[in-house]
Amino acid sequence: MTNKKRIAKSVKHWKAMIKWVETQDKKKLVNTHTMQAEIHTNMGSRCCPLCEAFNTENDKCPDCPLTPKYGSCCSGFSDYTGKNAWQRVLDAETWAGWLQHGKRMLKQLESL
Repeated sequence: MTNKKRIAKSVKHWKAMIKWVETQDKKKLVNTHTMQAEIHTNMGSRCCPLCEAFNTENDKCPDCPLTPKYGSCCSGFSDYTGKNAWQRVLDAETWAGWLQHGKRMLKQLESL
């Protein structure tokens, strides 16, 4: 599969998650198990077409198309120094926060 197709699949994946999150009570705590049960996907690496192709043991993913422009999805753990929005999505406590950062992640993917 080409990178262009992987990116397109990732965009579709994030749009589906965002569409579902938009139906949730924004004040409620994020529950990815509910997301997985209801739409059969979540923001984890096992559901990402880019991660399927580029995830490495050290989580730096140097060949992922996101990395040169935004840094690795896993490069910003705890200090948020990276531009990549994924860590903020992961750390969102409420669906409102998830939606804010999820939309940013979608824009990053669409910019590739």
